[in-house]
Parts: sequence; structure tokens; C-alpha cells
Amino acid sequence: MIEGYFEIQNCAAAEIIEQISTALSPRYDVEPQTSGDAVAVTFYDSFDWRLFRAGYVLQKNAPPSGTQPALLRLTRLTGSKASTDRQAELPPGHTPGFAAELPEGPLADSIAPLLEMRTLLPSNEGHGRRVEIAIRNEDQKIVARLTLTQIELTCEEGQTSLAQLHCRPIRGYPKPFRMLEKTIRRLAAGAASDRGLLARGLFAAAGREIGSYQSKLDLALDPKMTARQALRHILLRLLSQMQVNAPGTCAATDSEFLHDFRIAVRRSRSAIGQFKAIFPPTERQHFSRELRWLGQITGPTRDADVYLLAFEDYRAMLPRERRDDLLPLKRFLRERQRREQRKLARALSSKRYEKFVADWHGFLTDEDTIWQEASLMPIRQLAGKRIWRLYRDILRDGALITAASPDEALHDIRKEGKKLRYLLQFFDRLYPQSTTRPLAKTLRNLQNILGDFQDYHVQSVALRGFADEMAEKRKAPSETIMAMGLLIEVLAGLQADARVQFDAAFAAFSGPATENRFRRLRGKKKRGAP
Repeated sequence: MIEGYFEIQNCAAAEIIEQISTALSPRYDVEPQTSGDAVAVTFYDSFDWRLFRAGYVLQKNAPPSGTQPALLRLTRLTGSKASTDRQAELPPGHTPGFAAELPEGPLADSIAPLLEMRTLLPSNEGHGRRVEIAIRNEDQKIVARLTLTQIELTCEEGQTSLAQLHCRPIRGYPKPFRMLEKTIRRLAAGAASDRGLLARGLFAAAGREIGSYQSKLDLALDPKMTARQALRHILLRLLSQMQVNAPGTCAATDSEFLHDFRIAVRRSRSAIGQFKAIFPPTERQHFSRELRWLGQITGPTRDADVYLLAFEDYRAMLPRERRDDLLPLKRFLRERQRREQRKLARALSSKRYEKFVADWHGFLTDEDTIWQEASLMPIRQLAGKRIWRLYRDILRDGALITAASPDEALHDIRKEGKKLRYLLQFFDRLYPQSTTRPLAKTLRNLQNILGDFQDYHVQSVALRGFADEMAEKRKAPSETIMAMGLLIEVLAGLQADARVQFDAAFAAFSGPATENRFRRLRGKKKRGAP
């Protein structure tokens, strides 16, 4: 038997209790054990709704005074009800944030792999009354428990009342629990229940719509669109992603705001670069320059974020007795991150950034702007042409790679692969999923290896620079400098391993199955076909 909760709209607590009592009578008695304690209800999720997308809701029930412990409950949404998965007690006044800040236990263990580096953001607080109810049999033994929480909720339709019922079984008494659940299901169905309505309403009151943001692009492009129509649609979506992530980036709420901001910038630069011939030259040069500026001002902070996120992995690469020697490096990186974050926040609060957003939006929405003649081409035709050309470029450059090739040669292939990946992301709706998904997977495998190869190289170079700076400024003992040297050696070994893996990944990418899929995107026949 699994605990569960239901929601019933516009039905008073007294009426719900009376109906449950009538349905269970005469075999069971329904006994309210409290008169209705005040409770404050808040829901939490990441900015990109990682818990909700995984099928969970995180709810905190607390006394309104904030001077007593609160209960944090993680529930899984399944079918017509939600079942309790994990719960933990929070100290008075504690606000959930990163998973590492939650009380140790099953709830934190469940949330950590879902949230990863994201922090929890709260909904508005809902206030109401909570009644604890016991279900007793003829022997006056408690055979099931029920908590009824009634919240007054303001929504688009006006003021509404919502009751949340949390059912809990008692070991050895499955039948009364099943009867209780059956009764509540019937009540919920007859009272216009909307599972998750309370969470949706309280998040809406905080200005957030559940599931409204995700970093993954989902572009509804029509194959009949012209290149201009499609590119405007894509670039406006990317501008929107920059705008929604900018406040969290400035506030350093968590590192993913900046990460998503930078991805939107890179995708925008790539879209302009791959379709130079359709943009008015003056505007293309201006906005490309502004987007490059955004990439430059966000880079140092993101680099510091990446090193801090990877810090525990760095420690794990060293012998156990040497791991604490790296702790001064973490302090150094935190100082660096705070310094760069302040510069970034100033840049994103500047007149230049404000003007860029206004001008870029104005350009993309201006129907009177004259674009190049090529912008009138069907987007499916133009996209297929660009995808095919990038694929051929990667094949050409990859075939030239040997054991003696410099690191920069593999990095160039990685950059070409990024451009190709962005094009596949932009235009996957224009082609059959049976073609684009295998291509995306094969390219992703190649890109992951090239990404690891480049990252290990960049991190090694950066760590050498950090070691020199820390030694010069006397911010670390010799043990830390030596540990960083050992870490650089480990990274060099990992880079060599990634280099070995490249050949197999490139062979898969350049194989006949992949080539024939790219040929289908371009409208070409299979190789060797008559």
C-alpha cells in the first residue's frame, strides 16, 4: 500500500469529511483529531522544472510563524493520484536551495541527481488550515489516517478553495485504506479535481507557469517557410532565452542561468554565420559583433563556474591522501568567480546590453527591413544545403587527422561539429525523425569525445596559469602547487585516452549509414544508387 494525495476543488473541508464519513459508515468511523491548525504551503522546483519533468512535486508544509520545523515532501505524480516518495523535516526558517543544502537522507538522495547543479526556486506561499483525521474500525482501532489541508487560492478565474487530501495506510489494514482511497477518488472526480492545481496556482502567483521553460529548443518550423521567416523565428526564440536567463545570470542564482544564456548566444552567432547570404550586410556585421561581445563578457565567469563544478571530480583524480591539498585552489576559484561575476552583472545591466536587446528584437520583428534575395528561398532547401556542406567539411578535415596532428586540428573539427549540431537542432522538425535522431546521436558521440579532448587541454593550460598566479601571490602552500601538477598529469592522460577514442567515433560518423542519412536530408540518392 502506497501513501497518496488527491486534490478537490471548491468543496469545503466539513463537506468532504461528511461525505467520507457517510461512504465509510457504518463499518468505519471518521474522527477529526485536530480542529484545524494553520499551515503555510510552498512548492519548489528548478527554473527549468527538473522535478516536474521527472514526474515529481516538492512541497513544504510549515507553521505560518516559521518558528517550528517544517515538513518537506517529495511526491511522484502517477495516474489519478500522487504517491509520497520521500520526506524530511526542515529546521525552522530553513529554505530549500541546492540539493547539498537539504538534510541528509533519502529525500536529498532522490533530489540530487535530478537537480544536479540547479537550485530550488519557491512558489508563492499558500495559507490555510490542516485537519488530522483518524479512520477507526468497530474496535476503535485506527486503520487509516488522512490529512486534509484546505487552501484559499487566487487564480485567473478568481478566488477558489482547494483541498489536498493525504492518505496513509496502517500496516495490516489494507481494506479500509482501499475503501478510503476509492471514496476520495470518487469525490475528486465529482469536484472538478485537477491534479497539481495547487502547485500550478501557487507557482502562477509567483509569476511562473509549470513547465514553461526548458533549455532544449523545440521549434515548430514549417517546411514551406522562407529562410527569412524561419531564421526570424529561431533567433527570436533564442533572444527570449537570453532575456529570461539574464536576471538569474546577474544574480548568480545558479550556474545554469549563465550556461543557458551562453548557449543562446552561441546558437544565435552560429545561425547568423551559417546563413550570411540572407541577412542585410550592415545589420549582420553589427549584431554579429554584439553577440561576440556577449560571448566574451560571459566567458570568464563561465570558466570559473566550470572549474568549481568539476572541483570534486578533480579531488577524486588524486590519491586520497593528496585530495585536501587542493582546497586552496577552491578558495582561489571562488574569489575569481565572484570577481568575474561582478563584471558580468555590470555588463548585463549596461546601456549597451539594453540597446542590443531592443535593437535586435526590433530588427527581427520589423516587416519593412529588406533582407538579401536568398532569404526568399524555402528554408528546407537552404537548411539541407548548409547541413550537407558542413558534414562534408567535417569528413574532409577528419580524414586528415593523424597521430601527429596538433590539438588545434581536432578542436577545429569540434567547432565544425558544433555548427552542424546547432543546424540539426534548428531544423529537425523539417525532416523525418527516423533520419535526424540517429544523426544527432552519432554526432553527439563524436562531439562528446572531441569536447573531452579539448576540455582536458584547456583545463590543463588554465591550471598551470592558476598555479603560477597562486605561487606568485602566495595564495597556496607548495603542497597545493604539487597537487595541481599531479592533477595536470592526470588530465593529460585523460586527453590521450580521448584522442584514442576519436578514431572509432569518427569512423562511425563517416560510415555509409550516416552518409546515406545526410544524403536523404540533402535530397540526394544513396551512394552507389543508379
